Amino acid sequence: MDKNSKNKTGWYWDFNWSTQGHKKFINYVKALLKTEKLQYRIRQWRKKYKIPSKGLKPYKQGDVYPPPAIKDFYKLEDEIFKFTEDSKMNSDYAFILTSYILYNKIHPEALIVGCNVCEFRRLNQESPLTKTEIDSFPMAILISPYATQNDITNFATKIWPLIEQTSKTYPHEHKIGKIKTRNETITLRNQLIYDNRYFPNKAVSEKVMKKFDPVDQGNIGKIISIEKKRRKEV
Repeated sequence: MDKNSKNKTGWYWDFNWSTQGHKKFINYVKALLKTEKLQYRIRQWRKKYKIPSKGLKPYKQGDVYPPPAIKDFYKLEDEIFKFTEDSKMNSDYAFILTSYILYNKIHPEALIVGCNVCEFRRLNQESPLTKTEIDSFPMAILISPYATQNDITNFATKIWPLIEQTSKTYPHEHKIGKIKTRNETITLRNQLIYDNRYFPNKAVSEKVMKKFDPVDQGNIGKIISIEKKRRKEV
């Protein structure tokens, strides 16, 4: 389904974004973007294509895209798609990574693509699956137009052992579904602590108190250690 499909079938994207599979995918991507390895690569891209270290000003509805300030945008885009393909990621990652490199955040426009562990296709109306898509979605359930919701749910439940067994025969190179969600306030607080990890604990604690509930100085080091581990394990 191409990006323009959102306007034609907005209900599909509203549904897609509310699913458990979408939330699992986005939680994984957010954690992935914080890893030291990917942050290093992002800094390289920004330097090469003269993008500010903290990204461009936030994209607003009506802004020109791609941004005119990035002279070789399509070269950057080609590099990102090749990087995600070499990393065995589908195009969903490329759109999100491009958004993050440009604006230092995942912009909603980047989520027009599937960003899910399941996807719906009309086999007689859309282009054949690409190799990358088949690698990302190597199993399928074919649905007759006569099938009811109960038929589909019952069928998926009955053959789940087969799905589970078959799934194990494919590589599991990404930890989608294994990243635990955290309270947004705690996430932001821990990010602030990690960003200031080279300062004395007392100074970090004072910075935290200006925006969040106090954190004992003795816990600062523990939080930094946990955040370092998170950025290496994804």
